[in-house]
Amino acid sequence: MFKFIFAVSMFACQFGFAQRQHHYVHITGTLNIHDDVEFVYLHFFVAGQTYIDSCRPKNKIFSFTSDIGEPVEAEIYPKYGGHSHGVKHYNDYVDFFIEPGSISITCTDSFSNAIVKAGELNKDYKYLKDLEKFYQAQVTSMNNYLSEAEKMKDEQAIKKWQASIDSGMNLSHEKVYGEYFKKNPAAPLALFALNQYAGMGSINPSIAEPLYKKLAIEQRNTKAGKDLESRIQIAKKTAIGSKALEFSQKDTAGKLISLSSFKGNYVLLNFWASWCGPCREENPGLVKVFHEYEDKDFKILSVSLDKANGYKNWINAIHADGLSWTHVSDLKFWNNAAARQYGVLMLPQNYLIDKNGVIIATNLEPEALGKKLKILLGE
Repeated sequence: MFKFIFAVSMFACQFGFAQRQHHYVHITGTLNIHDDVEFVYLHFFVAGQTYIDSCRPKNKIFSFTSDIGEPVEAEIYPKYGGHSHGVKHYNDYVDFFIEPGSISITCTDSFSNAIVKAGELNKDYKYLKDLEKFYQAQVTSMNNYLSEAEKMKDEQAIKKWQASIDSGMNLSHEKVYGEYFKKNPAAPLALFALNQYAGMGSINPSIAEPLYKKLAIEQRNTKAGKDLESRIQIAKKTAIGSKALEFSQKDTAGKLISLSSFKGNYVLLNFWASWCGPCREENPGLVKVFHEYEDKDFKILSVSLDKANGYKNWINAIHADGLSWTHVSDLKFWNNAAARQYGVLMLPQNYLIDKNGVIIATNLEPEALGKKLKILLGE
């Protein structure tokens, strides 16, 4: 299933990180494009913060000069004049690695066709991305078969292609990033590869932690390195077999609700948001399971990652989707205290907790949740 990946609050700013060495990069781009490019944007994020800068091209040339704390994956994309929302197509961007020194980018016809000339780090990055595209092409083909199965409402074929897609994605991560890291744990791109291999969702700490310890100390001490270490530690605390972490937040009426107040029931701790498309698509199935088992010691506690100005949207989504269980939020978006406590980087994300407050399953889709509850609670 598709997930809404951690996007973080965006804000324009000067690049720079506190308490770090100075590494300067100068990016120059040439636009061999007929369309009118009004602005060019440079976008990247490090350790939970998104950075965006922009410039207006002059005579088909754009440039960025920045002081970066550490090499980081980035993308450059345009805003066109005369196009709706300033874009031509969703994949009209070029991704690369910002590294100290000079980087030259030549865009011919579109940004997706851009050629990047930079240092050794970007050569390894291009190798990984090209290899990833090879495996992703296979996954794309499977997605086409899945779409056909969904049109035909062939449940058996749907399950088959969903399983194949999951397997293909796992194979891609293993063959591209896993093998690269295991062969090159001291390479400058090792931390990036390990982050990709560990994934944006639930990290398996028994796999990630031993690999993390093989990283060079210099990479572990970067912001991205410390962020990965933090994610691994959170994953250890929220792994299956661990006691669920206690928290309290206010419900829709302003009453403080604690996770521990559900002890004695099986509880699905569900992280979602009204603006999360995959969450809303999943809700009908969740409603069905809830009504089937709500009288058999099963509860749902949903934590919303809506914003402070999204209170009405949160309430309206609850009513529109018929979510007749307990809902809480501190309305702090991705900075929701409980979400940070559980290391939530994608939505929806959930934890099934037993009657003693122990996590017994994670990230169950409605059908899998129903099967699990049938085993635990019977028909």
